[in-house]
Amino acid sequence: MIVEDVLISFEAETKEYKAGDIIFREGEFPMFYYQIDKGQIKLNHYTENGKGQDFKN
Repeated sequence: MIVEDVLISFEAETKEYKAGDIIFREGEFPMFYYQIDKGQIKLNHYTENGKGQDFKN
């Protein structure tokens, strides 16, 4: 985890997401560095046949 002061020195922004919000989708190129400070995330991976696999932290 990168120290918050270092992130701020590089003009990082803090954003809050609500449960169910999508940060970015599979196949998209993330435009930013994301660091989870508190809370939980759920990662989904879908195979070519559409089957989903969930990963939780």
